[in-house]
Amino acid sequence: ATVRSRRAREELELSATRAKAECVDLRSVCEQLREALEGSQAKEKTAAADIERLHGECDKNKDLAVKNKTLQSELETARRQLARLEAQNEMSASHSSELGAAEA
Repeated sequence: ATVRSRRAREELELSATRAKAECVDLRSVCEQLREALEGSQAKEKTAAADIERLHGECDKNKDLAVKNKTLQSELETARRQLARLEAQNEMSASHSSELGAAEA
């Protein structure tokens, strides 16, 4: 009976030693996972900030595209007006020279 109880106690002690070693290993793994999670969360925050910044830049670019289109339209209108004025000036100049030639 004593041999059996001693053997049982040794087995229990061995099991306890193994359990303690596993516990230490699990704590180490938990710490590594916690650190990895913190790193992942930090990257997620950075990515979210980048996305927000890019959305802002996208909105600015859209606004600039609309402004550019408006300016392009205004430029075309000004060019047409200039062409009309140049044509009118040319007609006035030719009419004036015709009048000058008729008077002479």
